Amino acid sequence: MICVNAVTETTISGCFGEGALADGVPLRTASGEFYNGGFAEKLPFTGFYDLVMKLDAVFDYFSFPQRGTQLRTVGKPGPAARFAQMKEDVLPRLAQQWNERVMQNGWGRCATFSVHVYARQNSSWQGRVRWLEGKREESFRSVLELTCFLESVLDIEERSLRIEETGRHGGTEE
Repeated sequence: MICVNAVTETTISGCFGEGALADGVPLRTASGEFYNGGFAEKLPFTGFYDLVMKLDAVFDYFSFPQRGTQLRTVGKPGPAARFAQMKEDVLPRLAQQWNERVMQNGWGRCATFSVHVYARQNSSWQGRVRWLEGKREESFRSVLELTCFLESVLDIEERSLRIEETGRHGGTEE
């Protein structure tokens, strides 16, 4: 279960080349927490990269679904070393079994998803994701497809919140 509690927007500005105009690129970051029935705590995440890395560590902890390929690195410590360190930091404190107290706070403030990963093949994930508030379910063949689904739902939720706040479509005043 993935609960998205906040979506923050920032603009990254940069100047490219001498005399070039500064461009502003909007960046959205989702944050929240996720649950797994084998643990007694919720795990926080900030951004989809953090979510994917932590979920991958949980899958490795349970050895299900088993990884189709192994992380590797050449030379200095890279993603594999950071991943191993994250597993050491996050997973040992989650030794207790799941209990109902964990779910007492309910669903995410922005959106809630139930994600079932059936396989980790071709260096990605395959499974089904269900948006609980919108009662919509889709299959995904990669982490990218899963992330695109999560982003599209967050866009829908953001638009509906703007409509509720302003009382009209579009969310802007004239």
